[in-house]
Amino acid sequence: MTTAIVLLQYKQRILEHQMAFDGALSAQRFAAAAALAALLLVVAGWLACSRRAIPAWSPAVPLPVVVLSLRAHARGRAEAHRIRRLLGFYQRGEDRLEDRWAGKGQHGQAFEPPAHPYAGDLNLFGEGSVFERICTARTHLGRERLAQYLLEPAGGGEVLARQEAVRELRGQVALREKMALLGHSDFEDSH
Repeated sequence: MTTAIVLLQYKQRILEHQMAFDGALSAQRFAAAAALAALLLVVAGWLACSRRAIPAWSPAVPLPVVVLSLRAHARGRAEAHRIRRLLGFYQRGEDRLEDRWAGKGQHGQAFEPPAHPYAGDLNLFGEGSVFERICTARTHLGRERLAQYLLEPAGGGEVLARQEAVRELRGQVALREKMALLGHSDFEDSH
């Protein structure tokens, strides 16, 4: 696929996810408003009950609405968080495709060996480097592995195997999104 086609796909996914994010926020706000309204009914019922204006069980009537609304609010919040992370995933990809990536990613300077024969000449590490451009790894271990790939030449068989893996994964958008959502945040610094 050409870069222009991939960029259009990324822009389309960003638009879809932005609409879903807006919907999740609306649902979350509606659920919060419903919970608040039901809670106010409970308080009003309790006040009326204390004045013996209504039966003692009356304030409990809106409690299920409070509970269900709070659950819906929590689900909406989790969904908004999930979509926000997907938006970030696609926006970082769009930035790489539109050449706005420098200074926004993992620079990998910690992996640069002091006397490597070509790392400095090819600008493999640091701000605006090859590492920063291609690194989408979300863990320290993943970044370390990418650095090894860049620093150690691969044999012909290994190169062909890696190219085949890329071809196999190229069309699996759902898998890439699922991987982008693994963990608690965008970057996990596990060792």
